[in-house]
Amino acid sequence: MAQAFSADSRRLVTVGDSTARVWNLEDGRELLSLRGDSERINAVLYLPDERIVTGSDGGTVRLWDARGGAELRCWGGLGTAVRSLALSPDRRTMLAGTQHPTGFVVFDLERGEEVRRVELEGSPGSAECLVFSPDGGGLVVLENSNEPMRLSMFDTADWRPRWSVPGDAECSPPWVCFTSDGAFIRCKQTGPGLRSILRTYDARTGECVGEVERRSSGSASQLLPDGRQVRILNRRLLFTRGEALDEWVELPSSYGCAGWRFAISPDGRWASFAKRESWALLLVDLQTRREVPGPAHRNAVEQLTFSSDGRHLLTASADGTVRVWDRDSGREVRRESLPLDWTHVHVRGGRAFMLLPQNGGMRLSGLLGGVDVELEERCSNDSSTVWSDDMGMLAEKESWYEHRWIRVVDARTGRPLWRKDLAPEDLALCALSRLGRLGIISRRCPPPGDNTVELRLVDLEKDEWLSSVHVSKGNRFLAITPDDKWVVLQREYKTLLLVELESPNRQVRLDVPDFTFAVTCSRDGLLVATGDVAGRVRVWSREGTLLATLEGHAHSVSALAFSEDGAFLASSGGDTVALIWPRSAWTQSSADSEVTMPSASA
Repeated sequence: MAQAFSADSRRLVTVGDSTARVWNLEDGRELLSLRGDSERINAVLYLPDERIVTGSDGGTVRLWDARGGAELRCWGGLGTAVRSLALSPDRRTMLAGTQHPTGFVVFDLERGEEVRRVELEGSPGSAECLVFSPDGGGLVVLENSNEPMRLSMFDTADWRPRWSVPGDAECSPPWVCFTSDGAFIRCKQTGPGLRSILRTYDARTGECVGEVERRSSGSASQLLPDGRQVRILNRRLLFTRGEALDEWVELPSSYGCAGWRFAISPDGRWASFAKRESWALLLVDLQTRREVPGPAHRNAVEQLTFSSDGRHLLTASADGTVRVWDRDSGREVRRESLPLDWTHVHVRGGRAFMLLPQNGGMRLSGLLGGVDVELEERCSNDSSTVWSDDMGMLAEKESWYEHRWIRVVDARTGRPLWRKDLAPEDLALCALSRLGRLGIISRRCPPPGDNTVELRLVDLEKDEWLSSVHVSKGNRFLAITPDDKWVVLQREYKTLLLVELESPNRQVRLDVPDFTFAVTCSRDGLLVATGDVAGRVRVWSREGTLLATLEGHAHSVSALAFSEDGAFLASSGGDTVALIWPRSAWTQSSADSEVTMPSASA
């Protein structure tokens, strides 16, 4: 949510949940965890006298000793949420912007006292941003709740408003800053048609004296110790003197996109980038152009798979990269950057590829050294496409006038394999086996079975119905186990149901305490792994026995994968990391114990 450097540029404090964490910039070690709030912390300041200030959703501002971590002071009852903090240039006055009531609270840091509270009449939203003028005589407040927004200027001598002007904020969050001489205020806004607009206001009168439409939204500029201004634009750091470009630095990561906020260390060495949707924070050493930490994902890891020999882990992240990691050391072996629209990336079954249009058809473009495969028949890339669990087979529903059928294609060769005609009562193909021979088709049940559907197992090669099971419409179909013997269903996100295909009356129920988003099965079908919103991974036997609960993620688990030999399990999620667990994690522990030490992480 926010970050701040220490005065000596050796430490960084970050906030993103109910804990503030202090880091050593040279080696990346976490030095302190400041815990006092039960609510999320939104803002943080690192004071020059080795104190830290935090503001939370609970309406509290806390003062901490940055050396030992002791809580020195707590001011409560400021509002429903503290959204922003600001420190005056003379370092004597601190402000806390609140949501309800909308306004800010003034503190005297020398005396450690609250001085006054200023409410903003007719405010469109919370005080999201507080910025002192360079001389400390003025304060600009940006009030915003997506749409509309307002800028207000205050005189810090008596905290009376000078002027207020409305603005536009339809989409991305706006920002505001003073020019280096304090004469003007610049504010990035999102106007009609989602246009990115940079408006310049006279700091004395609030009159808009300039408006520029930008193709890229960019970021607020910041002042460096040598007098230059720095800001992000088009994935570059631009350094300017006045209006002249002095130099620019290509960012070594996809973090230069719009929406990222950054801070510059007091000595001008470090640039720190943060984004509210990500659990990762990026540091760039501006002297060496080095990215810290080095090989690491910068956003949620959404897909993963082991290589066919089990020696490597392939991962795909929302940071726009697909990577290969050495299983035992966690060392990055290879990286591929993806285009901005990478929603058609598939990382499963030991492979990584994109499904792209080509000459009226589709092409599987291999990533990380994989070969390209051109599909011999037309294929789409929409939600109706069903893949086998290892991405080796794909099936699609086609229609022509009143005729409907399913076509199965080998994704490794591009050749079509089988075609199955659909009856009027057939709704959709739900799943496909690894070899593409078996499929699960959902069928409409006649009255009075309006709240149920029939899942029928079909041999697509021989065009034969094999077995069926009736389930409620609320069930979500997940997969056929790799041994083609069981169907995995989900009920209301907490209950998993394993149904044996040859004997549908045989069912195994797995009750998971938290919402479950990720499920995978071992190659032999004897193990099931689940990942939930609390970041826990659980390993179950196919008979429904909980073998182990694996602790290690700080956010929800979104992807799981067993190695082909079942010796390892990989998990990943919103905390930007992938964890690799050895077989001993679930064979040498009881279900009541929690395993917290993975064999390697990426």
